[in-house]
Amino acid sequence: METIHRSELYRLVKLNEIEAFTPEQLKIFAEENLKDIEISKGNRDDLMKSVVDEIKSFVPFKVADADAEGHLVYSTMMIRKAQIDWDLPGDDISKSRSGTYLNTAENRKAARVGQQYGEKGLKAD
Repeated sequence: METIHRSELYRLVKLNEIEAFTPEQLKIFAEENLKDIEISKGNRDDLMKSVVDEIKSFVPFKVADADAEGHLVYSTMMIRKAQIDWDLPGDDISKSRSGTYLNTAENRKAARVGQQYGEKGLKAD
């Protein structure tokens, strides 16, 4: 597993070069999508494959940081190349915003390159 310093992680997120989530955030994302699939009238196999592909696009990284006493501590973050060009910049990538899907392998596979994400005009909390 590769290691990245927390300050570098935040810098890359802020520049919209990567997306980063904790394993717990990805777990919640998967659980919410699985609930949606259960009540969906669409092709459940295709929806399930889409969720699995989304999760598999993340790579685990060890994030290095210093604790209050200055000791080096590590946590795990799930990182992938940014998928959306956000209209509203922000520090917290998990807040709802609008943007445009970027031309990435994942977005090409899902046929969503150039499509709008979210609703324009909404402010992040």
